[in-house]
Amino acid sequence: MGTPEGTVNNMSKTVEILTRRISLSRIDSVGKDPKGAVVGWEHAPPQKGERYTVYLGKGRVLRTSPVEDVRENLETLLVRTANSIYRVEYLKK
Repeated sequence: MGTPEGTVNNMSKTVEILTRRISLSRIDSVGKDPKGAVVGWEHAPPQKGERYTVYLGKGRVLRTSPVEDVRENLETLLVRTANSIYRVEYLKK
């Protein structure tokens, strides 16, 4: 008997497999070019009032300040926090 897709049993613990690979860029304002992109895995989509968490690999985690606004723009998301605006682009597997 297998486990549900997206999970792995590990000695009685269930661990979620992160499958939404993203490119995250910081921008100064809407319409401006992004500054440096990082590639990682999104644990959950950005939600207003919550910190947005991106796993960068090798134990590194990027956490934003609480999200104030999320807007969809073509095939990307614009995520505004108190300190920054981020562009999230979902990458194909």
